[in-house]
Amino acid sequence: MTKNIYLTFVLLIASACASIPSVESDFDSSYDISKYKTFLIEPIDGKNDSSQISLNPILIKRVMRSIQSELDFKGFSKSEDPDLIIKVLVGTNREINKSHESSQFFYSPNGWRDTDTRYYPIDKEAIAIRVYDKKLNEVVWYAFSRFKKNQVSKDQESIDDLIGNMLTNFLN
Repeated sequence: MTKNIYLTFVLLIASACASIPSVESDFDSSYDISKYKTFLIEPIDGKNDSSQISLNPILIKRVMRSIQSELDFKGFSKSEDPDLIIKVLVGTNREINKSHESSQFFYSPNGWRDTDTRYYPIDKEAIAIRVYDKKLNEVVWYAFSRFKKNQVSKDQESIDDLIGNMLTNFLN
């Protein structure tokens, strides 16, 4: 019995560590996505300015390959005169997190204070996929995900899982 509880606990922890980042998606129901058959992925504009310095060109290639593969699998064809234009945005956000390294609190005239608060940066990658109707130049479908830098972006398989998760409800 104890062995089963231990095994269950280990499996829960392992699945939590291997989870795919959360994805937000939306679509405009006034468009019939099933009528679209062809697509073109618009290249990501990797500008050579200081705001783009943290963009990983290898990550961008992985994302583009994964989207191409996923759309091929869903029955779409790549075309120079497409029904859909796929635009991908990749960026890095820096967030500042706060941690309390100890539980030493003291009372001051302004209330209780922690003696050991630390602030540390966390870089998070963000990927957005926008699907446009080419004729109308309007977004018909959208997906967005944010994940810790280096958590997902180091191999093609991880990117394939993320992009597959992002495109799961596209054409379903």
